[in-house]
Amino acid sequence: MKKWLMYIGFIFFLSGIIFLFGFAQYKHNSHRINQVNINFKGNETRFLTTEIVDKLLIQKTGNPLNQLNSSINLHLIEETVQSNQMVENAEVFLNPDGHLNITIEQRIPIARIITATRSYYLDDKGLEMPLSTQYTERVPLVTGVYNVEMEKEVFLIADAFRKDEFFKKQIVGWNRLENGDYLLNVRVGKHQIVFGKAEDIENKMNRLKIFYKRMWNDEVLNTYQFLNVKYKNQVIGSY
Repeated sequence: MKKWLMYIGFIFFLSGIIFLFGFAQYKHNSHRINQVNINFKGNETRFLTTEIVDKLLIQKTGNPLNQLNSSINLHLIEETVQSNQMVENAEVFLNPDGHLNITIEQRIPIARIITATRSYYLDDKGLEMPLSTQYTERVPLVTGVYNVEMEKEVFLIADAFRKDEFFKKQIVGWNRLENGDYLLNVRVGKHQIVFGKAEDIENKMNRLKIFYKRMWNDEVLNTYQFLNVKYKNQVIGSY
């Protein structure tokens, strides 16, 4: 008898849980969205604004305000936001108080490639991304590049430079020469840097930093037209 009472009690308990869950779900679904919160993760880029995202949502999925929670397709909203070429990732979720929350992570450009026919960014994953009419990112300008293999070289150099505070400020761009060497343009100084091929990058950077540390306040530095680091363990200044 006690065993049966335990079974019956368990059934009532489980039924109560299911009822409460169903009631909470019904209450949640019957709420209407009263606020849309668009948040941008990090401050690296400014390609998108809340106005741009709002317009994109209205065009593709309709205005979410005043819609029932049950009618909102969170997956579709997430896909819509991520379809923008400036977006790296998007997360969408609903709060019980009727707030639709959208968190956006924008792509990060690390170089801008300029060819005879077009101009575009290379992002921190080494992928092409378009320019924006909203905002122009200050990244090194790169010329002489016209295929995917060369883009891979640009990524190796740009990625190394952006992770180093000195080179991030000092190198403003570079040109790939016909022989495959890279010629770097500097922010401070009248010289250019003959960097050579996109190889042994860290070693070349270290040599240049040591050279700059010794010569930064020396007037001789301003007389050089080129600093050459393409040859192993050397920094050669030429007029």
